[in-house]
Amino acid sequence: MNILLVSHQLDYTGAPIALLELAKSLMRLGHQVFLSSLKTGPLFPEFIKSGVNLFDHQKNTADDYDLIIANTVISVPPSLSFSKSSKKVLAWIHESEYFFNTIGKSPDNFRLDEVNFVAFPSQFQIVEFTKWMPSALKVQLKNCVQIPRDIAINNKVPYLVCSGEWETRKAQDQLVRHLGNLEDFPEIHFVGAIKPLHLSSEKFVFTGHLTPLEAKNRIASSRGVISCAASETQNLVAIEAMQLGVPVMLSDIPAHRELKKLIPDIVLFDSSSTESFKSNFKSLLNQWNDSAARMRLKEAAIHWFGIVEFDKNVSNLINLINES
Repeated sequence: MNILLVSHQLDYTGAPIALLELAKSLMRLGHQVFLSSLKTGPLFPEFIKSGVNLFDHQKNTADDYDLIIANTVISVPPSLSFSKSSKKVLAWIHESEYFFNTIGKSPDNFRLDEVNFVAFPSQFQIVEFTKWMPSALKVQLKNCVQIPRDIAINNKVPYLVCSGEWETRKAQDQLVRHLGNLEDFPEIHFVGAIKPLHLSSEKFVFTGHLTPLEAKNRIASSRGVISCAASETQNLVAIEAMQLGVPVMLSDIPAHRELKKLIPDIVLFDSSSTESFKSNFKSLLNQWNDSAARMRLKEAAIHWFGIVEFDKNVSNLINLINES
């Protein structure tokens, strides 16, 4: 099949990175893959290096493609307009209801009710989106995470990682407040974040924007990853950490609860409770010294989010669409 991928942007955030893994999987399965993006970015060369073809808006028409995959709700309207047939469009949606509440727009603005086929990283999204897409065929397509071979590990200084740009959804301020109630804690590296003006602590390290490899190196050398996030659809950083044998401590939200069902050794905590944070923070630090638990994390994360599982799920999804 000739498959066109439509992205809203090509930066180092979760959805474009997920789309790159989907492109690689589709090519491994023998499909010809093309890329169009509403906005370019630093991830663009990775698509080209992987063998993805460029969409030419002056030459290509919808007839050139057997399937158009809209990555995120933002990509749905242009994909539908270009295809002229909703039967050729698959939406892979990485947002949750929290997204619409944050931007102050209705799902109706994104023509979701016109989509016939839709996939989500997590099951809870299927429940959320049913009211906006009642007639669409809805399936789960978990993300794929690959750890490169050239990871550099440096364990000289003990530290923990909190990943993502500083924002309300990631709730880094909540983490800082919880840490203030502890007698002591290791350095906290805020990977991908720029230092807010209101914070000053020698134990807080702000890396600014990093490449995916630089971020993975920072995670691989840490003693654990913490997320107080108020909303996630599937926490790629946590999955990366576990595949590297690094423990994770995650807020008790739907996406993280789904991860724990698959990987029981994940440490969950109530982000609104000081006592829950304190007790589970100790569990996180103890898990670093538990080699058996770390190996279970690694093996389970690779099983559920590795290439073999992803390619199987992508193949099943394409076959399902072709049979519909």
